[in-house]
Amino acid sequence: MAFMLSTLRDPELNFDKLWETFQNRYPFFDLRNVDWKKQYDIYRPKVTQLTTDDELFALAMKQLPHVTLIGDDTNGIFSYQLEKKLPNGWRYRLSYQIYFSADMVCYEGRGVPVDIRLLNRKCDIDNGEDPLITRALEVIEAS
Repeated sequence: MAFMLSTLRDPELNFDKLWETFQNRYPFFDLRNVDWKKQYDIYRPKVTQLTTDDELFALAMKQLPHVTLIGDDTNGIFSYQLEKKLPNGWRYRLSYQIYFSADMVCYEGRGVPVDIRLLNRKCDIDNGEDPLITRALEVIEAS
């Protein structure tokens, strides 16, 4: 079980597997003029062990021109961190890299933005409603 969990929480491996799965199974890259290898070269260096699952998924999906991200921005953790120890034993970490998207935007600290910002509210959950799913279905039906 520990091995399985460590594998599931490996953002770098998960990005590679996700990219490979799309490479092998998504037939529309040429049709949509997407250079998938170039997308890998742009986004793979941005994925670290600290990259969250949300960030990993958003980065992968943001590469596809026909994808609409709905919800809230990701956390914005891309950079490797330099860890140091103070004389009193406290530890601190500093980001020491700057990553940019293909369109030269730095999402460090602010996260990958969504196309449609929408959050669930407690009253939605209490009523058994999910406005994000409802909006996603509307976007799918409109495309």
